[in-house]
Amino acid sequence: MQIPIISTLPDDKLRHALMGASIFAIVGAFVAWLGYPGDARIAGALAAALAGAGKEASDYLLNKRAVARGEIPPHGVEFADFAATLGGALFVWGAAIATGG
Repeated sequence: MQIPIISTLPDDKLRHALMGASIFAIVGAFVAWLGYPGDARIAGALAAALAGAGKEASDYLLNKRAVARGEIPPHGVEFADFAATLGGALFVWGAAIATGG
């Protein structure tokens, strides 16, 4: 059985969403473990947003260096990649709210 929305996502966007979800879960769990459960969701979402923005900024800089050397830019830099990373985190946030976690 295929889940329609997942089967229509490009692999790249799916990887970004999975990374955002993973970062949210790991950072959120760590912050809660440190004794700040009320801040865990915000910390997880913030970490995922920073990771997504950082990845796209890194891709931009790598492309800029490649062009300066006369090479073809190796990475795509897209807002959609950042949005997919944040979307994965927000999906897990919604699941956490729905389950009381």
